[in-house]
Amino acid sequence: MASENEPLDNDDSKEVDQRIGRSEMFFRTIFEESRDAIYIADADTGLLIDVNKAGLSLVGRTREELIGKDHTILHPPVEAEYYRTQFKRHIEARYAKPEESHIITGNGKMVTVEISASTTILPNGKKIIIGNFRDITERKIAEEDLKERVHELEIFNKAAMGREERILELKDKVRALESRLKEK
Repeated sequence: MASENEPLDNDDSKEVDQRIGRSEMFFRTIFEESRDAIYIADADTGLLIDVNKAGLSLVGRTREELIGKDHTILHPPVEAEYYRTQFKRHIEARYAKPEESHIITGNGKMVTVEISASTTILPNGKKIIIGNFRDITERKIAEEDLKERVHELEIFNKAAMGREERILELKDKVRALESRLKEK
C-alpha cells in the first residue's frame, strides 16, 4: 500500500474500495439485524432517512412509507406536537435516557415502546438523531399483572391480619370465661 504522500495505484485503490465495501456491509448487517427498531432522522428537518427491518416490522410499514417522512409519522397524530418537542430536546441533550412512549402502526394499533435516542454528526457534517425503539408491550402486561398480584396479596394480608387479631380477641374472651367458670 502507498504511503500518505504517494499516489495510490489501481491495485491499492481497489484494495481500499474493497475494505470500505466490507466495512459498509459489516455495519449495514449489524444495523439491519438488530432486534431493536432503529430509526435515523435528519436532525435539522426531522425527516426519516433510514430504518432497519425491525423498525419496519414494529410499525407494519414499508421503507417507502417512512423514508422522507417527518418522524412524527411513527407516533399517534394527536401527540405529534409533544414528539416534535421531545425530538428537539433529544437533539439538544445529544443523548436521551430511555423513556416510555407510544407509536402507531400502519393499521392504527397503538404500541408502547421504550425509546433511547442519541445525536451524532456524520463525516459529511450532517447531524442525525438515532432512535432505538424497543417494544415493551409484554413488559407492561407483566407489570400490570404484578400490580394486580400485589394488590390481591395486600387484601389477603389485611384480611389475615384482621382474622388473627379477632382470633386473639376470642382467645382472650374464652380465657376470661374459663376463669369466671373456675371461680364459680
